[in-house]
Amino acid sequence: MKFFLPAAKDAEMVEVTYRAIKKNAEESTGWPITDTRYYEIYFRHNGQNLHVRVGDLDPSNGETVIAIFKPKDPDRPFLVCTPNRGVATGDPIFASDDALAIVFEPESWLH
Repeated sequence: MKFFLPAAKDAEMVEVTYRAIKKNAEESTGWPITDTRYYEIYFRHNGQNLHVRVGDLDPSNGETVIAIFKPKDPDRPFLVCTPNRGVATGDPIFASDDALAIVFEPESWLH
């Protein structure tokens, strides 16, 4: 899958928005974030198998998933960002640190 952000209109807006969300995730958690851009993750939470994908609705709050991040420390959880959890307000949603992760096609996001 080629890299995108839901509702972003052009490549410049995508990049500026993505970097701002990443910075917010780093500041709210205090954890440095990897440069890898994740498209979707599969993980278990409270005994349930969950699947989160950029552009789809998050099963925990029903909002559109805007971005997924992974801290550089592999023992930290994935961070799922929705409009009210990590993008415009609030902290990201924590997902399992051992989630099965699918990345965007690297050639579509390396600048």
